[in-house]
Amino acid sequence: MKTKTRVLIVVGILLLLAILASPRLKLFSPSAAAPGGSGQRDVRLPVTGIVLRPELLINSIRATGTILANEEVELRSEIAGKIDRIVFHEGSVVKKGDLLVKINSDEIQAQLQKLESQVKLAEDKERRRRLLFDKQNISPEDYEIAPNELNSTKAELKYKQAR
Repeated sequence: MKTKTRVLIVVGILLLLAILASPRLKLFSPSAAAPGGSGQRDVRLPVTGIVLRPELLINSIRATGTILANEEVELRSEIAGKIDRIVFHEGSVVKKGDLLVKINSDEIQAQLQKLESQVKLAEDKERRRRLLFDKQNISPEDYEIAPNELNSTKAELKYKQAR
């Protein structure tokens, strides 16, 4: 088996050498095939060539369509109201605690003023009831109502201030 393979390889190499040597020997050239070259035709084939030059290749596709964002954030206010102004710019980076929108606070300011006046009235009422209680002109139950009303109004004021 090995000798057959070697023989085939040697024969193949010899054939290859013969084919490569044939242009040098001009065995298959037109001038060698037709002696007396006076009435020969031109056997050359016409060839068209292009000179290649380097150019910038831009791979781009133009199309119309809709682009969807890869990420999005939905903002919701804890308080209902009319937005006075938007403080951030679209696409900008914001940090925790930054002001994003300013909500119209006229209604809340009015409620705060109302509660501040109610706190003042409740403080006055509590002071008068304490004086009456110290003189024992009212019962302890009547006096305890006034501090509770005062504390309740102050708590509501703090809640509105937090909003």
